[in-house]
Amino acid sequence: MNLNRFGAIIWKRMWMIVLLFAVTMIVILLGTLTAKPVYEAAVRLQVIPMESEQVGLYGPVRSNPTSDPIDLTAFQFSQIVRSGPVAWRTIAQLGLTMDATTLLRGLRTLQEYDFVTVISQADSPQTAEAIVNAQVERALTAYRADRARPAVVTGEFLTQQLTEAEQTLAAAENDLLRFNLNHSLESLEREINAYQDTVRGLRKAKDDTALEVSRLMARISALEAETAAAAAHAATATPKSDAEASANRRADELRAAASNARTELAGQRALETEFDRTTARWETELTSLIGLTVEQQRLARAVKQSQVNRDLLSNKANEARLKQQQGLNVGYLKIVEPARRPDQPLPNRTLQIALVGGALSLVAGVVLAFIFEFIESLRPGSRQ
Repeated sequence: MNLNRFGAIIWKRMWMIVLLFAVTMIVILLGTLTAKPVYEAAVRLQVIPMESEQVGLYGPVRSNPTSDPIDLTAFQFSQIVRSGPVAWRTIAQLGLTMDATTLLRGLRTLQEYDFVTVISQADSPQTAEAIVNAQVERALTAYRADRARPAVVTGEFLTQQLTEAEQTLAAAENDLLRFNLNHSLESLEREINAYQDTVRGLRKAKDDTALEVSRLMARISALEAETAAAAAHAATATPKSDAEASANRRADELRAAASNARTELAGQRALETEFDRTTARWETELTSLIGLTVEQQRLARAVKQSQVNRDLLSNKANEARLKQQQGLNVGYLKIVEPARRPDQPLPNRTLQIALVGGALSLVAGVVLAFIFEFIESLRPGSRQ
């Protein structure tokens, strides 16, 4: 009974079901006949894994292990390629008569492993190709600029710090140079070594002089003893004899030799005194030079530390510059398949749309038939 009743309701409202089906088919047919052909062009890009764009000043930059860099790069690029600002720049570049929403409606992205495909649809092959090429180019520029911004900002900071470090190094070198010029020093270490060698030479010469003084004093004592012996021998010899004369001559010769030795001894003692005075003067100057060592070492350490800081900042600034250039010019994504101008539009999907639309219209017609039947049943007097 229920099936018969349902069949009766459908048959009673068959005109409405047929009418809804016919209207749907007419709308689909008119839409298909008036629709413009759709052309599709695509650009395929490959994600290029790269080091972090950040520059570590005090140690290596730690990567984020919780996210896949390839997926993250593909996702971020897909967001930028479908952004309004990039679309407006593409429209301005190509002189298109559409808004960003319309352009983005015909644009989509697909990711497959480390490849990203950007697809554009338009009503002409030239427009489809131009849009996808311009949009990808603009998106790449914007994405690379965003990713390279940390290196750019860090590079600007490092350049400023490098300029200050070079100024500090120049000031430290000037202080050290002024110190050396004020004290007439080319190399304090060499100067100290030279003074030490000189003092050692003076001390050795003084020691040699002291030995010579001792030798002369011993010789004088020996000559005096021989002179006394010769005088005693002359005193015991026969007066006015050859022996007395020979002894007196010997005594005179010994006295002359002793006198010469005393003169030489006086000269050696004077030389010894001069060595003492000269050694003391050189030791005083050596002490002054050693006293300058602390100040020169401080200035030299300041120069060395400034050089270390300058070299570190120079290396980091160069690293930031290289990362910036790599990111802006070749980084993150590379076009592996440029867009090709489509030869023919996309296949017509009228049949699929008609089948789906017809089926839905029939279902909707049956539902409406039961709804109207239910409304009529609620009216007073509708039941007998």
